[in-house]
Amino acid sequence: MKLLVDEKIYPIEAIKLTASFFSEEADIDIEEKGKKIEINIKQAGGEKKSNADLLRNFKKELLYNSIRYMVAKNNQKIREYIVSQALYSSYPSEIEEFLSKTEESYVEDPLKIAVPWEESQKKTKENKKKNKKEKRNKK
Repeated sequence: MKLLVDEKIYPIEAIKLTASFFSEEADIDIEEKGKKIEINIKQAGGEKKSNADLLRNFKKELLYNSIRYMVAKNNQKIREYIVSQALYSSYPSEIEEFLSKTEESYVEDPLKIAVPWEESQKKTKENKKKNKKEKRNKK
C-alpha cells in the first residue's frame, strides 16, 4: 500500500514517529517525492489485518502524532520557561550564599545574643532577686 502525504500538513517527525509505532505490524518505507512524502506500508508477519484496517489505523495515528507535534512546537517556549524557572529556583539564593560564607559559630558571641531564651530569663530573674536583696540590705 502506498500513502502520499503533504509535508506541510504532516511533519516528517510525526511520520517517523507513526512509522516507529507501526514497526511491529508492518514494514514501512518513507521516501521524499518533491514536496510530498510517500509512505510504503507492507504488512509484516504475525497477526494479519486487512490492508484497509492497517491503512486506517496508520492514518489515525499519523493525524494524532501530527497534532501532538504541533502542540509541542507551539508550547516549546512555555516549556523552556517553566524548566528554566524550576532550575533557577533550585540554585541557592544570594542570601544563602552570603550566609554560608560569613557564618560564624555562635560560640564566638561577643554581644551574648546567641544565648538560649531560658538561660537569659534565668539570669534576669537572678539579677532581680539579687537587686531586691541588696535593696533590703541597704535598709
